[in-house]
Amino acid sequence: MTPDPAKILTVAALRAAAALQLSDDELAQVIGVEKHEIEHLRIGQEMIPVNSGAGLRCQMLIRMFRALEHLVAGDQEKCRQWLRSRNEAVGGNPAEVIANADGLRQVAEYLEASVER
Repeated sequence: MTPDPAKILTVAALRAAAALQLSDDELAQVIGVEKHEIEHLRIGQEMIPVNSGAGLRCQMLIRMFRALEHLVAGDQEKCRQWLRSRNEAVGGNPAEVIANADGLRQVAEYLEASVER
């Protein structure tokens, strides 16, 4: 049986959001879906298509989370603190900056570049 890429992506994005303690409102904004869809994703009624706009944003969210987690040596509390603290390098509070696709890409790229240093 072949794993379903949409299911893998959806579960990974939900796990990253939970680790970052993103609210349903925040997660919906970040991945570009309606708030009521988040519950459908959680219970497995819907999955995010990998190549959709929401799918690409989920991929960026996962990349962002992995890079951040790497930078803080897996300390989830530090991940959450970083996300909620003002950061001049990303132009504000990262939790607010990632609310749109351009901001999410910017934060993901910033963190990935930081990992590479």
